[in-house]
Amino acid sequence: PTIPPQKPDGTIGHLNLKVPLEFLDLMAECWHKNPMRRPNIKEIEERILEIIEEKHLVRTTNTMGKQQQALLQDILPAKVIKALSEGRKVEPESYDPVTIFFSDIVGFTNISQTMPPEK
Repeated sequence: PTIPPQKPDGTIGHLNLKVPLEFLDLMAECWHKNPMRRPNIKEIEERILEIIEEKHLVRTTNTMGKQQQALLQDILPAKVIKALSEGRKVEPESYDPVTIFFSDIVGFTNISQTMPPEK
């Protein structure tokens, strides 16, 4: 994964998000190829809280809601967004020409290399 470059107005991505550089640095550290060099969850939480306090950041529900909704609409079908917002489980669907699998399984790359595509 890569972090989109900052635009002259200080925003990133097509949603024009204003993200403190400290968050972008932390995000890049979380993506480090060597898992031992990635921050653990406690360190991530501490750093996020520290950045929020230092920058005097306050979450604005209305703005954040619109940004989250726009991001979700870019990557997920409407029925999946609806199910997730209602707290329902989203069952996987199969299509002949393609399979999309969202996962957060540690070691997934190594596991998937040993399995045939249909599994």
